[in-house]
Amino acid sequence: KLEDPAAIEAAAERYYRYFPDSANYHKAHDFDFWVLKPVRHRYIGGFGAIHWVDQLTLANPFAGKAERSMIEHMNSDHTKAIAHYVELGGLPTTEPAQLAG
Repeated sequence: KLEDPAAIEAAAERYYRYFPDSANYHKAHDFDFWVLKPVRHRYIGGFGAIHWVDQLTLANPFAGKAERSMIEHMNSDHTKAIAHYVELGGLPTTEPAQLAG
């Protein structure tokens, strides 16, 4: 469970980008944000390629400010490409498409 107010605010900002209708749940409905920390990892890559992974370090190169900057860039400079992806996916086109992060 996240306890640090800054971490809670960052998690809330990201969560509500995806689920804007649930804004402020963590304040009104005893809603908490959690971070999962796996203790073991199992790799399943197909027949004969199954094993436990002893060490796994995967940094997210698109976290924080870098992510926000990329999203802002895509939404401002590549609106036609995003709309094209929406069209190819057969998704509704009633509103302009934007990346959410």
